[in-house]
Amino acid sequence: MAVGATASDVLKMILRQGAWLASAGIVLGLAGAVLMRGTMSTIVYGVQTLDPLAYVTAGLFLLAATTAACFLPARHASRLDPVVALRLD
Repeated sequence: MAVGATASDVLKMILRQGAWLASAGIVLGLAGAVLMRGTMSTIVYGVQTLDPLAYVTAGLFLLAATTAACFLPARHASRLDPVVALRLD
């Protein structure tokens, strides 16, 4: 904000970074789950190891949790006075 960004730009930037990290984690977790489906079949009961509904539901839940976890710090950062932020650095 000290160099011209608006509060909404800061909010969007922080939420975008959090969503990108969550998406990367979901993709890596999905790949790991597919690779470990033999082991998972002995642990998970009542769900097939390649059940797309379970994977989509878990991914959407994690994305929603990440967005919620990023929103409060993003809102705080967007409301921070630029002079105070520069003084703290």
